[in-house]
Amino acid sequence: MRAVQLQALFATLIWFTAGSSNVLSAEDATPPTAEQQAIAALRGLTTNIQFNKDGSTRLIRLSKAVVTNEALAHLQHFTQLDYLAIIGPQITDENTGSISKLTNLDTLVLTESGVGNATLSHVSELQKLERLYLAGTKISDSGLASLSSLKNLTELSLERTEVSDQGLSHLRELENLELLLLNETQVRGSGLVELAELPKLRVLYLEQCDLTSASLAHLSKIPSLEHLSVNGVSLDATALESLSMLTQLKHLELYGAGCTIEQLNALRASLPNTQLYVDPELAASERIARFGKGAAPVGNPSKTEAITKDSVLLVPITQRLDQTQETPDFQRHVIPLLGRLGCNGRSCHGSFQGQGGFRLSMFGYDFALD
Repeated sequence: MRAVQLQALFATLIWFTAGSSNVLSAEDATPPTAEQQAIAALRGLTTNIQFNKDGSTRLIRLSKAVVTNEALAHLQHFTQLDYLAIIGPQITDENTGSISKLTNLDTLVLTESGVGNATLSHVSELQKLERLYLAGTKISDSGLASLSSLKNLTELSLERTEVSDQGLSHLRELENLELLLLNETQVRGSGLVELAELPKLRVLYLEQCDLTSASLAHLSKIPSLEHLSVNGVSLDATALESLSMLTQLKHLELYGAGCTIEQLNALRASLPNTQLYVDPELAASERIARFGKGAAPVGNPSKTEAITKDSVLLVPITQRLDQTQETPDFQRHVIPLLGRLGCNGRSCHGSFQGQGGFRLSMFGYDFALD
């Protein structure tokens, strides 16, 4: 009988101890933070998510078709986020107000999304922002007024938007802007005079813009300009004369500009220190001069070497590989190219704290949209 009583007492003690332990564990458990709850809410929606050493989130990429406007409400909890990409036409201005809470953000990618001017009013709160990509969005001239407060902005992409010359006046206060992409916009050229107010502008892309002939002369007033692309722009004699005044340029892209051999020779003489990037010319027999077919690629001939109809000026890679059996190799061809384009910096989609070495990662890379 005594043995039975002892067994019952022992069982009671075990039950009490286990119960107390469970109560203490429940009381001592740390509730999830707002950021942890937001991560859980976005599970399955993020294309890429990366963290700092302290566990806080530093990068979020949302480019899946299942991402909705409602999901954007969770972004406000990522207070240490420095890179955010929201890509997808289904995303509109609804709930983008949460972006204004991300005051640590230095890179914002909204490319090919359906956002417009209302979103830019929220972006204006991001005083640390350095890179802003708005290509293919619904923004217009009036929306650019919201960007004038972004004094740390160094890169701005406005490609394939309704931005025109009138909107460029809103950019004149971006004193640290170094790169401006205006490809396929409504810019005709009169607004280029506003860019003279940008003391650090080094790279300007105006590809496939319907520029007026004399408007390029405004660019001579930008002494910091080093790289200009007018690929796909029809250049007449007046436009080429304007380009010949841009002696500060180190690189000039002229693919598809319709220049003649004689015009290129004259431009080369006016810009002896500028690297020209142009289409290969047809030979007299209508044979396309290609690399590896007896004509060496010439980036910029010496002062004594004229450009002839049989010479090749920096032949595009597609043509250099066209007649070879070699397949481009990712490691030997693509990665070095990405490195030259800046993918060893933090602006790259895949790099993590990219300073001090090449750390390219293709994790989260969207081949259709990137």
